[in-house]
Parts: sequence; structure tokens; C-alpha cells
Amino acid sequence: MPIPETGCWLWLGGLDGSGYGMLSDELEQKAHRYSFHTFKHSIPANRVVMHSCDIKCCVNPAHLSVGTYRDNALDASSKGKLFNTSPWQAGTGSKMTAESVRDVRHRVIDLHESPVSVAKLYGINSSSISKIINGRTWRHIQ
Repeated sequence: MPIPETGCWLWLGGLDGSGYGMLSDELEQKAHRYSFHTFKHSIPANRVVMHSCDIKCCVNPAHLSVGTYRDNALDASSKGKLFNTSPWQAGTGSKMTAESVRDVRHRVIDLHESPVSVAKLYGINSSSISKIINGRTWRHIQ
């Protein structure tokens, strides 16, 4: 559905838990990635499709570009959408902040504290601590 004021083409199908349009095919593709691939070109490995409009369910190829995970994090940060000093990261539902991620790494790596005890301290599960330590999440935080 086109929105004349913004130029966004809003996905009217199903959404995932984060608000991104989802195709209900066997691949369970995100709609904006499908749109980019269909109207522009293929998406290189280890790349994301970014929204210039910041509307997660927009599938207008003119609003989509390819970038790295770092590009996407820097774009979100420059718009105030990623880093937040509140206990909950804006729009992510995360209890972690950049500062708390650094503290987790310090406690587990430098002080050799148990990931389970650090997880309890932050009110998250130990698998989240493992993902932080192994760089599967929050890798943009030094």
C-alpha cells in the first residue's frame, strides 16, 4: 500500500515479531529483502538491506539499500534508534545497553565471572551472555 506523504510501500501481509514484513513462502523471507532482490539486484552474503525511511514494513525499492551490519548499526545510531541510555533499548525490547554489554564482557572475560551469575545480575539468560561474548550479538560495541 503506497503512502503518498512518505513514498513508502507498506507491506500488508504478515509481520514478524520485530515489525518486518514476512513472505509466507517456504523460505520465510523478509519482504524488504525480497523487494530489493526483485527490483534491484541480488544481496551479497553477510549483507543487510537497510531502510532509508526507517519504516520496517516498507518494501519500496527506492527506500532500500545494501550495507554491512556495521553500516546498519551506525545508521540507526546516527538517527538515535540504536543506542539509548534507558534500561530498555528503544524499539528492541533489550535490557542491555552499550555500557552494560561492555560490563558483561569485562566481568566474564577479564574477571572470569560465571556467565550464569552475570546473566542473573542483568536479568537475562546465560545464552544471551554467551552471544555477547562470542560476538553473535552486540558486535558493534567495543
